[in-house]
Amino acid sequence: MKNNKLTLLAFFLCFSIGSTSFAQERGKVEVGGNMGNLQNTLFLKNLVSQGKTEFTPPKDLDGSIYLKEEFTDSKVSVKDEDKIVEGFKLRYNIMNDAMEFVENEETRSLHKHKVDRINIGEDIFVVMKVEEEGREQLKYMKGLDVKNIYALESYNITIQEPFYHPGMHTSSPNARAVTRTALFVHIPTQEISVEIDKKSDLYTLVGDKQKEVKTYIKKNKLSVKKQEDLQKIIEYYVSLEAI
Repeated sequence: MKNNKLTLLAFFLCFSIGSTSFAQERGKVEVGGNMGNLQNTLFLKNLVSQGKTEFTPPKDLDGSIYLKEEFTDSKVSVKDEDKIVEGFKLRYNIMNDAMEFVENEETRSLHKHKVDRINIGEDIFVVMKVEEEGREQLKYMKGLDVKNIYALESYNITIQEPFYHPGMHTSSPNARAVTRTALFVHIPTQEISVEIDKKSDLYTLVGDKQKEVKTYIKKNKLSVKKQEDLQKIIEYYVSLEAI
């Protein structure tokens, strides 16, 4: 009887190890909406921040600090690892530059430095290094392509305090969330993504290929103010560099 118990125990151990190996070979972790059970694994502990998000919006706010208010099914590609985590319902908090989810009625976020790419519904976000306020930092940016991530859209929000004049208003107006976007370029040979606000920013970036890039823009009637056009321009520039 004792031998039978040992045999049964050995079987379950082998089965468990085999199941783990299979999951690792697939490179995919299923979250399935049950964060509580999986929080105990080292992998997700490294991916998930335990803290709450920092910014609390004013009680009465016109507009939103989120790209979309609702939480959406997402896939997270982990940086420096061949792993994709599925089952998260995330939303992008623009004010905090954070990818949020809710567990046990508490808002938490992903560790940005652990994330390579996130698919929120049909939107693609990548984590890029930028220089803001004189220092380098990581930022979530929206891309167009999972392969060639060149043109990126960045979001920022400012809270405009209401103007109140007793003679003009019967009650105090609400504060307002104002969303602004900016376009950045990521070139594979450069570590930091560069903001492109005008053509001269782009021409400085492409250096000695400026003449060819100018001709390409003019011929194809492209604009550096449109993300789709900027993607085409940088794809062309990269093709020149490869020659």
